[in-house]
Amino acid sequence: MLSFLFAHLARILAHGVAVRGKAFELEFNKTYRALARELRVSQSAAAAAPPSCGRGLCVGALSSDFDLRRANTSTPPTFSSGDVFVRQNTLYCERARATHEWMEHKCLSMGLLQKLELVDPTANLYCAFAGEKAVDGWPAFRKYDLDKTLKRAPHAWVLKSATDQASKNVLVMNAKKWKREGWNTTAVVEYAADVLAQPTMAVRCPSTQGHERRAVMLQRLYPWTAKKKWSEAHGWHIGTESFMFEVKLHVVWGKIGSAICWVHMAEQQDQKKQLHLYFDEDGKLSLGDKEIPGQKIAYIGGVLQRAVDIVRRAAPLLQQTARTLSRIFAADYWRLDVFLADGAPPHINEVTYPSFLGYDKRDLQRLQAGYARVGRTITPVPASCVANRLEKLILEKDWKEASGGLASFSSFQRLFGRLFSSGAAPACAPYLRQLS
Repeated sequence: MLSFLFAHLARILAHGVAVRGKAFELEFNKTYRALARELRVSQSAAAAAPPSCGRGLCVGALSSDFDLRRANTSTPPTFSSGDVFVRQNTLYCERARATHEWMEHKCLSMGLLQKLELVDPTANLYCAFAGEKAVDGWPAFRKYDLDKTLKRAPHAWVLKSATDQASKNVLVMNAKKWKREGWNTTAVVEYAADVLAQPTMAVRCPSTQGHERRAVMLQRLYPWTAKKKWSEAHGWHIGTESFMFEVKLHVVWGKIGSAICWVHMAEQQDQKKQLHLYFDEDGKLSLGDKEIPGQKIAYIGGVLQRAVDIVRRAAPLLQQTARTLSRIFAADYWRLDVFLADGAPPHINEVTYPSFLGYDKRDLQRLQAGYARVGRTITPVPASCVANRLEKLILEKDWKEASGGLASFSSFQRLFGRLFSSGAAPACAPYLRQLS
């Protein structure tokens, strides 16, 4: 039934020239709704990825760095989209060296994700900090080093600030753009130097100097776009026709809620399509509540079917990752960006707080329901319980030896226990307990 509906929608779009205006919109919306119904029916018997914590909350401790009640002590949260965003951004901007930096700094968080083996380190081609001092093994910025890296890398990469948000200071490159716009390595190096010279947090935290350490990162456009022989040695089968895309997942109390896929074929890197999805609290997957504008879905029949299939296959690992990182950060509501592809494992691109992509009303309802349990099944803990431990963990040089050679959540918990069980403040006990 699903294949028939996808084929029917593809035929509608293929004859879009003949079907104009309102008639086209009515026919498209009718088919889209049919697809949504069929997807719900197909998952009625079992969840796509039931979270291991069932219908309960997956987080047992809430860091004060994320506690929305702290952002404005004069009034309680209303859990409207505008109120939640303002409170989250206030929490981000007010603290120096807070959990947010270790969570969201693209170089520092990669240090944690690599230790947990949630990312492939070869996808990160270069990262360097402003100033003279290296941090966590990443070097200080040198123009010569970046120039040398660019000359070795194929023209399929993203150069971005490691700290800015809302797509500020992001340069996406492919071979066609490199030639069409006349780029060269010198121009890219100067672009990176300009990013590092900009004022700290000028857009996001205008009333403060901010707290992040400026850095730039160079990553593959997609993490699997390496040499064919190398990719196949890792069990990946990525070709020029491979279907790969990024999905931005909103995580609420350790479970995935709403999601937005940015989809395009590998050979059409400048043409992205949006696809909205939603995971309910049982892990069942459905189409999101936002219908996709017709002009952005030139081949929706193929895109929708393949993207949903890939997300569904990856869902168990994505749910596990959301739960693990929510507990590590003791966070309530954040965003996880992941690359997905046929024939390759999921690869985390970055962690983001706040989302900057809007707020689904169902996510906000789940967020509010969780806050009703803070003080009962969810225990508030001081931010220092989390931030201090993350700093020591990310900067831990002998990770493999300290964790017994197995980079997993269980080894992460053992390492936490070894490093911090002695002398831990009593207030931190709920945080350490949720990691066990």
